[in-house]
Amino acid sequence: MRDGSRLAGPVPVGILTGFLGAGKSTRLARLLKGAEAARTAVIVNEFGAVGIDHDLLSVASTRVTLLENGCLCCVARSGLQDALVDLHVRRERGELDFYRVVVETSGLADPGVLLSLLSFGGGLSGMFVRANVVALVDAGTGAALLEDFAEAARQVALADRIVLTHTDLAPAPSSLRDLIGVLNAAAPLAEDGRFAFADLFEGARPGGRCFSAEPATSPVHRHSVRSGIVIDESPTSEAVLELLLEGLQSQLGDRLLRVKGFVRIAGSDRILLVQGTHRRGIERVLWDAVAPADRRTRIAVIARDMPQEWPAALYHCIREEVQFWTAKLARPTLPVSPQLL
Repeated sequence: MRDGSRLAGPVPVGILTGFLGAGKSTRLARLLKGAEAARTAVIVNEFGAVGIDHDLLSVASTRVTLLENGCLCCVARSGLQDALVDLHVRRERGELDFYRVVVETSGLADPGVLLSLLSFGGGLSGMFVRANVVALVDAGTGAALLEDFAEAARQVALADRIVLTHTDLAPAPSSLRDLIGVLNAAAPLAEDGRFAFADLFEGARPGGRCFSAEPATSPVHRHSVRSGIVIDESPTSEAVLELLLEGLQSQLGDRLLRVKGFVRIAGSDRILLVQGTHRRGIERVLWDAVAPADRRTRIAVIARDMPQEWPAALYHCIREEVQFWTAKLARPTLPVSPQLL
């Protein structure tokens, strides 16, 4: 039976934002395991043509999926407004049961776009109302990203709460804390372990803080950021994977903003999660959670000034070269005739 007291009025929307590599999906997946996250709808907004982040939440690639803890999740590769309206309509029909929403923005998103929709008179006014904006900032690389990318600075400037991530690897330098203070002196600043699900909703004031939520003047990302996709229907050998990651890092250097994907390893049932950045490094982790519904090798590469087709071309070139030499070395050596000795 539904709790009718929680259905009255607009549904609060908590926004989780942060630049590429800040750790949004990992931390959101952790928070959604708690009982306090039940009956929450989750929207994952990804940058790129193929979804990776929604599988990190153990979600199949359908429009709306029920998570184990009673949360609902959908993937918005285009309009957040359309995704939210769709959830609202289905909730009104009694098809879905939730009383709050969490939106995980893409790493290149401007939260001001969604805040404008949620504001009085916006496209979602009356259906939804903003709760808190929580921005994650990588303690190790955040200072350089905030100075280099307007998107990262905008995410911090619009936040109600800011969380420093990856502090287990290195403490946040005072220069980063000072820069965050310049961008947003009003938002409380916390370390990774202090981030809780309640931070997205508790203490939120109707309408939020007073600021201009209008999106940046140009919707085009600086530095010609592009997303390239590697997809392989066949399993991938470990040699191909290592050569690919080495090639991405060596050829793109600081232009490499994010690598994330699932790799089905040849000769076994293993699936690896690969994720990281050039500055942080790329980790390979055995994926022991619920197997993704899509078991192909899928790797998303986001970089500056990179031809969109280049990651796939590099992958297939490496795969063909490895296959050639593997077959060549596997051929039996012909015996030498005694007459030739």
